[in-house]
Amino acid sequence: MAIPSGWYFCAASADVAPGQVLRKELFGEAWALWRSESGALHVSSAVCPHLGSDLGKLGRVRGEHLQCFSHRYA
Repeated sequence: MAIPSGWYFCAASADVAPGQVLRKELFGEAWALWRSESGALHVSSAVCPHLGSDLGKLGRVRGEHLQCFSHRYA
């Protein structure tokens, strides 16, 4: 499904604490919203491109990156 061009509200900035990962569904796709240690807010697909793990449920914030549960020991 193509996502229509534009801005879409999926969460308030205050809803995402440092180190927290939220999983949201928008346009039938899962998204991971997360705040890094520096306080920057990020959004990415909730699906790990390597193994398909759900980053919105199993991802962990490590510094400035979102780490996949399946790759954490790599």
